[in-house]
Amino acid sequence: MPIIGYKKSFKNLKGYENDVFTVNFDLEYNEQGFLRIKNEKNNYFDVGDFRILLDEVFDKLTKDLLQAYDNGVYILSICKYIVDHVPTLYSINYESKTMIDTYLKAEIIDNYNKIKKSLK
Repeated sequence: MPIIGYKKSFKNLKGYENDVFTVNFDLEYNEQGFLRIKNEKNNYFDVGDFRILLDEVFDKLTKDLLQAYDNGVYILSICKYIVDHVPTLYSINYESKTMIDTYLKAEIIDNYNKIKKSLK
């Protein structure tokens, strides 16, 4: 039913401090009215817990750590880092001054791996 998104920015990545990454979760209500993550085995969802998790994930990414993820497509590499640390997300929106991109989780994984494999 609802898709809830958290808007975050990377403080440690020069040039991306003003860009916004919105991490979205595809949710549904259970019989008691609690939100849970749709189509996920670990479907627990708490607004505050996920805000704390995302704060940690975004604060920990540095240029050096991003180099380990770099497959030649910078935004896709950043998205893969986020997916690896928040595996229950649904999609990521990336917003710069001039455009908004939307990346679905499955597409992030598939395209990242396809490009990474071609570099070998």
